Amino acid sequence: MRTFRRFSRVAVVSQKAAQVRLLLKKHGFSVVFSPDAKPDVVVTFGGDGTILESERRYPGVPKLSARDSRHCHLCTVRYAGKHAREVVCWSCLQTGIDALKGGDFDVVSHSKVDAVFGKETLTGLNEVQLHNSDPRRAVRFSIAADGRTLCRDVIGDGVLLATSFGAGGYFRSICRQSFDSGFGLALNNPVEAAGPWFFSNTPPSVHVKMERGPGWVLADNAARKLIVPNGGKVVFRRSPHVARFVALR
Repeated sequence: MRTFRRFSRVAVVSQKAAQVRLLLKKHGFSVVFSPDAKPDVVVTFGGDGTILESERRYPGVPKLSARDSRHCHLCTVRYAGKHAREVVCWSCLQTGIDALKGGDFDVVSHSKVDAVFGKETLTGLNEVQLHNSDPRRAVRFSIAADGRTLCRDVIGDGVLLATSFGAGGYFRSICRQSFDSGFGLALNNPVEAAGPWFFSNTPPSVHVKMERGPGWVLADNAARKLIVPNGGKVVFRRSPHVARFVALR
């Protein structure tokens, strides 16, 4: 648990940040505007993309996430016990800010994943992936984990490693499955079906070799990408870094 004294400096990530900042200032919080100001907590207001952006801008800083919806069916306040406690809606953001002020919350951690290519590393909260760079052309690749071959010469659009935080997003859309803990590896639109594969909280390093490319390495919805040529090798792994979220009690 964190107290109000330690959570006094707040940053906001939102397309409607002015509204949220005004609300925070009315409650006596000091609003800051950049990572250099070292906020104690970040309030996000928007959708899933806003949460991902906030983690890139303020990695590891606790987030209070509010959805830009008057009827958020994931809201922890209105639907207590049914959904993740880290999400509130705009109508209930007041409750979340009151909890910040009163210390009535916990801080929970979520794993992240890395994609390593050469000397470059991309980190995702939802997922990292290798994807075809040209939607008109499939890529061909092979996958191994802990020295064991999972599949060879896969033809498809790519492969991704997802966290349990992101399991209900892109991972679910491509394989129609989800999971509540650990990590999931799924092929994206393969010619021949295989997987998905699920790993515990200590997943192996997943090695992907590009047999025929080129392809892109991507993380979440970030604009940055790494270009992988023929013969390129990408490693997916659990990141040593975690994301932190405010969970109302």
